[in-house]
Amino acid sequence: MPKILYIGSFQRLWDEEGIAQALEAAGCKVFRMEENSFKFSVAKDLLDLEKPDLVMWAKLKIDPRIRYFFLQHLEQLNFTTACYLPDLYWGLTRQWKAQRKEPPFRCTYAFTPDGGHDQDWKESGIRHFTIRQGIAKDFCYLAKPEKKYSFDVVFVGSMNGEYPYRQRLIEWLRKEYPGKFKWIGKGEEQEIRGHELNKLYASCKVVIGESVYSPFYWSNRIYETIGRGGFIIHPTVPGLDSEYEPYKHFVPYFHNDFDGLKEKINYFLTHETKRKKIALAGFEHTKTHHTLDYRIKQLLDVLRLPHN
Repeated sequence: MPKILYIGSFQRLWDEEGIAQALEAAGCKVFRMEENSFKFSVAKDLLDLEKPDLVMWAKLKIDPRIRYFFLQHLEQLNFTTACYLPDLYWGLTRQWKAQRKEPPFRCTYAFTPDGGHDQDWKESGIRHFTIRQGIAKDFCYLAKPEKKYSFDVVFVGSMNGEYPYRQRLIEWLRKEYPGKFKWIGKGEEQEIRGHELNKLYASCKVVIGESVYSPFYWSNRIYETIGRGGFIIHPTVPGLDSEYEPYKHFVPYFHNDFDGLKEKINYFLTHETKRKKIALAGFEHTKTHHTLDYRIKQLLDVLRLPHN
């Protein structure tokens, strides 16, 4: 049984807890350490006692002074380390962290959903592997519809200041579908997470997908939507069709083609049977191929660690 010391946030299933549970489902023994209360002395004792096969983290948000000595200690003792991050770095202001191999990238292996910057990772000296995101198994189910969520058109997500297209998209949706469009997630108090999100996707008709554009990268929004039974219209991204088949699991549209997007929204708003058929096929496909349980087995294969 592989032993893993995992540093992160474990209070909510959609943070590192979902990944920790997927590791345990794969047969690993996981020692959780909350990053906001991380103590070097406690970590050192655990390393000495348990000698884990892997030390893993997400963003490693611990005190920088403690972090320096902790990373130095891991390197001196030759522990295998890995970060598993959900974010895109190249092309955004935070890419300097990868370029300079800053924490969290000071590790043996780096796993992110970015499949389009192999050369950049290599030039930065980072041993990077593409592992996509996924939906926690506990959230991959079909909920019963609720009237309070019976919107025609929905976008779920926050605004991204580095990607102005999202703001244009939302403003266009507001203008084209007054009284029918709902934006969920403008602020922390308006977020919908967990099982409530299953109810939302079971109740609304059309979900508009969106992701910061980068070839061979897409956000977790597509797995979180389809994996709860939502019908999604998502921008085309190179590589996405290797995960989901267009018009079988989701409906694609081209960035900035608002006329084409409108045509597809209107069509599927009035063709319920076809809409539900695509949503169900996508859900079944996600349940088999895109849960966190599935992703973690891919990650453990790269690390050559045994699993169930």
